[in-house]
Amino acid sequence: MRKNLRCTMCACVIILLSATFSYAQIKGNPELKGIPQPTIVQKESSRVSATLKKVYNDFIAADKKADSKTTPGISAGSLEKYIERRGDDVVVDIAVKEDMTTAKAALKITGVF
Repeated sequence: MRKNLRCTMCACVIILLSATFSYAQIKGNPELKGIPQPTIVQKESSRVSATLKKVYNDFIAADKKADSKTTPGISAGSLEKYIERRGDDVVVDIAVKEDMTTAKAALKITGVF
């Protein structure tokens, strides 16, 4: 009984795999209807002078450099309601455990105070 069941299962698997592999792809290169085929456009050579190309490249480089120097604006994130601002500064709450003068000196070095 087990041997017959095993042979039957193997035969079913072989039939399913052969059917799947034989119909997996369409043979040839059929043209699909409903999907427009891309047209190939021949581009003419550019008649822009080398000086104008250099001016354009310098402008693009300067624009990218200026973009990298700008600081991001204030985001409207979820933590924004917890941040207190005074002008361009952010209010920081600091608790000192021992010596106040040492803490002030350390904060001045880091640029917080």
